[in-house]
Amino acid sequence: KNNDINVINILKLIDESKYLYGAIVQDSPYFDQSPDYKYFVDIINKYNGSKRIFCCLSLPKFLNLEIYKDYIDDAMKLNVNIFKIHPRFIDLDQESLLKLLDYMVNKNLSIQICSYGYSRIGNQLFLCEDSFWEKFLKIVSNARKNSIMLMHMGGTEILKIHNYIRHCDALIGDLSMTYLKYLGSSVSDDIGFILRNFDQRICIGSDFPEYEPKQIVDQVKLDAEKFSIKEDKLENFLIKNALRFAENS
Repeated sequence: KNNDINVINILKLIDESKYLYGAIVQDSPYFDQSPDYKYFVDIINKYNGSKRIFCCLSLPKFLNLEIYKDYIDDAMKLNVNIFKIHPRFIDLDQESLLKLLDYMVNKNLSIQICSYGYSRIGNQLFLCEDSFWEKFLKIVSNARKNSIMLMHMGGTEILKIHNYIRHCDALIGDLSMTYLKYLGSSVSDDIGFILRNFDQRICIGSDFPEYEPKQIVDQVKLDAEKFSIKEDKLENFLIKNALRFAENS
């Protein structure tokens, strides 16, 4: 509530931050999403600052499958190749969501999909079902390596999501929001385990404005000491893995 959230201000914050190497900048259904995304994309494309900036479009609410396909095709003409699927917001049923995902995989896109559990929210009960993930994993098995990022790594289901990622080269895990939300719980120990043993398949962002980049970096420093995490693993987690995802888009 204390932040003026728009793409110009976000790019300015990124450029001035001493904690950021770069960012994937996404329009948001919370703040600045508009049916006319061309302005958003144009502002990012014109960025000429010091950081590595990549554009991501979050699929808007309440469109049907065919309109989503047109939306994606039109955005690709503007060189947008990273898209976010946020099931809670777009409220697609399971069958349509899987069809959409299949379409995007066949387009060779980079995809961020929110995997945070919604077991009691509207139409998203299936996101907590093993049967959904079986279908999901079958589709993404055909995707290129490191092209699908599971945002928040399932929250409290982090080790379950870790196992999905471990057996599918297309997947990469993201610990934004989850990393700080569950500090002091058993999830923190699970994250320590993953940082030690899974550093080439995970990354983290701030999920700004949920958290500031400084909060992430400060906590990583503490965890590096607590869990005896080597510097090369931290570099994978903080920069390299996210960069691989974004550069391959």
